[in-house]
Amino acid sequence: MPIQLQFEPANNLIYATFSGEITPQEILHNTLQVEPSHPEYQPGMDSLVDLSTVKFVGVNFDILNDYATHMPEIERVRGHCRWALVSSNLLNYGILRMFTLINGESALQIKAFKSLDDGRAWLLEEAA
Repeated sequence: MPIQLQFEPANNLIYATFSGEITPQEILHNTLQVEPSHPEYQPGMDSLVDLSTVKFVGVNFDILNDYATHMPEIERVRGHCRWALVSSNLLNYGILRMFTLINGESALQIKAFKSLDDGRAWLLEEAA
């Protein structure tokens, strides 16, 4: 699961690009440990997450629902923030949409998009 992180402190934004095979547990590890350990990280930074080229491994409704049980912990570590989850791959986009619906009760604002431009525009528009 290669990941590339770019931080834009001026826009309060983390841009994460995942590639290769990935599990929800690896995404959770990145969310709770990798990003917050970066020197440019600040609690409350929004995330633009590109998952267009990943192959989700072991993803089903129960796994996504289990991930949702970690949302209070994520909120404590990440602070109040928004996630724009992006995939131009229709299968991945469907998984992301299901994830956003499961997490509807979360204090985090999470939306799925088919393009990086749309996800970024939503994050920057809401921040203004």
